[in-house]
Amino acid sequence: MNFEKELNDYFVKIHNLKSYDEVNDWQHKFYNNEFKIKNLDKAAKLLIEFMHRRICIMGDYDVDGINSVTILKRGFKRAGFTQVAFLIPNRDTEGFGLNKKMIDKAYAAGCELIITCDNGIAQIESINYAKSIGLTVIITDHHEPSIDGLPNADIIIDPKAIPNSSDYDGYCGAGICYKLIKELFSQLSINDANTEKQLLGAAAIATIADVMELHSENYIIVKEGLKALKEYETSIPTIYALISSLGFNNRLVTEDIAFKIGPCINAQSRMNGNGAMNCVNMLIDNPDYQKAIQYANYILKVNDERKKIQKEQIEIGEEYIRNHGLYGSVPMILYLPNCPFGIIGIVAGRFTEKYQRPVIVLSDKDNNVLRGSGRACGNFDLKKELDKRKEIFTHYGGHKEACGLSFKKENFEKFIMSFINYEGFIPPESKENHVDFTIDYKDFPTFCQVLDNYIWGNGSPKPIINIKNFKVIPNNGKFAQTNPDNNIVKFYGEKDTVAINFDMKLDSSDSDYSSINISGVPGCYNFNGKINYQVEIIRLSINKRDNTKTPLAMLLQNQALKSNS
Repeated sequence: MNFEKELNDYFVKIHNLKSYDEVNDWQHKFYNNEFKIKNLDKAAKLLIEFMHRRICIMGDYDVDGINSVTILKRGFKRAGFTQVAFLIPNRDTEGFGLNKKMIDKAYAAGCELIITCDNGIAQIESINYAKSIGLTVIITDHHEPSIDGLPNADIIIDPKAIPNSSDYDGYCGAGICYKLIKELFSQLSINDANTEKQLLGAAAIATIADVMELHSENYIIVKEGLKALKEYETSIPTIYALISSLGFNNRLVTEDIAFKIGPCINAQSRMNGNGAMNCVNMLIDNPDYQKAIQYANYILKVNDERKKIQKEQIEIGEEYIRNHGLYGSVPMILYLPNCPFGIIGIVAGRFTEKYQRPVIVLSDKDNNVLRGSGRACGNFDLKKELDKRKEIFTHYGGHKEACGLSFKKENFEKFIMSFINYEGFIPPESKENHVDFTIDYKDFPTFCQVLDNYIWGNGSPKPIINIKNFKVIPNNGKFAQTNPDNNIVKFYGEKDTVAINFDMKLDSSDSDYSSINISGVPGCYNFNGKINYQVEIIRLSINKRDNTKTPLAMLLQNQALKSNS
């Protein structure tokens, strides 16, 4: 099989392109700044008027929000802005989006302009309040607007809120901030390739972590951003130190961001309500490498604490699902009263992935209010479903795949009953029997090497392959390597090949798995400083040994039987 041609054809098909030349066109448009968004130029021009006046960036506490604030803060500093503050709501006590308290704080500090990032489009009351006290307001966001309309801001930059206002509308908040800073640099005739690449790397992290589609300009932002992140001169110092501490600075792929870097950054506000503010301070600093390593170690320590609590809450959630018989519910609504607010979104996401159902996890905010986080799949649109029930909530927001919400505890039963007769859910298409390529085991490493030439992620899914006769090497007398603390199963093969499943229960790890057939998702991964060719198992079958005896074996067996008779 010609893997170069086959994978090229597969990539063109999943992106609905005529040929791979269209990807080259994306790259050309990216480097020539030809992807346009309405109002970027007006916002940059207005910001320049405030270059030496006090302004405040108002962000969000997740990976996208943190990187959005970082991009604006570092970009404004390089552009010569002299009085730039930033505020991020407390994840525990304030929740998503700018609020009156933040606006009052900015106003009291003498700010004349506020610019939002990764929020603002749905905060109509807060924006109207800011305008009423004389503040100039620029909104940069990528969320959908409230059903009540658009806020009364001076300038709005949001491709999702203003139809036909951009050549591409799939950006995350940080992606839009990156493009705004590029426009600002252009208007100020600033040519600083290293700074632009630092900000591009931050935008790439946010694009992956916020699960944006890797298509059009997003694809190039991630492709070029990953390159920038691996180099010390073109990466934000603390991010580079974090990447180095995790062993990714020689080779960095989207999965490393999605499953390692992103969760580390997200953990900062999950474990501490004001953790996002602290994280931004580490990212906007320009420390020497040793200090950056100290920052990275702190970030990793907080993430380790998050993983421990997350594991406990997932176990509690599984028990709740069993006890309440939620397996067929749409959505599955869990009430975990002691689950930290920073963890409930992860728990919802894990159960959505496992059960292929939309999931909303609720916990106690105080004695009278429940707060929740939801994740969706299939054709279920969280934002639209919450819009239909908006009278229940004291606060809510989000988009099709994810949401945050809060409501009075007395409305808990009403919320559940509002979904009792829900019909029409179509789950995601099962990958159980789907296969894109069938390859021989000996060709698996080569296939992975060619696969590595592309960027994979949401909207750019890796192919599912079937590997025949995966040769398993036993370790400690067993073919299947299991962990008593979880359901992870590994099979080690020849030539640095690995087959893995993160939630598999085997009948017995002692069975003869010496030769197996696998359907799964392939990739190249870092492991202890070297590259492994890995397939994440979707389906597995054992090749039975051929126990047919040779003529010599039959003769020896017959002689042994005669001697014993």
